[in-house]
Amino acid sequence: MQARKRVPRGEFVYADLGEELTWLADNSVDVVLCQHVFSHLEMVTTPLNEFARVLDDGGDLLISTHNPIHEYLVVRDENYPSTGDEPEATVETNSGSPDYAETERYDIHWGTDTLANRGTYYRRSIESLLSPLLAAGFELQAVEEPTPDEAFAREHPELTRALRTHPPESICLRATIGGSDTKQ
Repeated sequence: MQARKRVPRGEFVYADLGEELTWLADNSVDVVLCQHVFSHLEMVTTPLNEFARVLDDGGDLLISTHNPIHEYLVVRDENYPSTGDEPEATVETNSGSPDYAETERYDIHWGTDTLANRGTYYRRSIESLLSPLLAAGFELQAVEEPTPDEAFAREHPELTRALRTHPPESICLRATIGGSDTKQ
């Protein structure tokens, strides 16, 4: 495990974010970083409530996940837009016409061996991402959709043009948890 090599004295726990984080005490964490996990969870309510519980007052939650607009287009078009750097992708959905407001499961098979490299994702609307965050007592501080900056554009002009033809693949959220009266 790379993390253990880099932080040999760190404590690492394997957990299911669909379950309560019983091994963490209330108000015991300063920062929660949740990188590209939410798009793999059918429901985000439990992890957000648990993050609110374990974060100390004023604690930060940093989430990066798939951009809801990007995911909607992937499911609607049954095609993952390529910038030329990704392996071939096959998108598999259960609906012929997605309803933007509904959370929907879909699978992507990366590369030509569809059994070996399959990812399961849950597409949700912006409201379905943000409403549970606010309901858990978080205050939204920032929303970013990463796009190429000027330095990247100078170094990779063709890739930048390709990236700008569709919505950013990710969205990043920063939220804080307020005083104990806002916690659930």
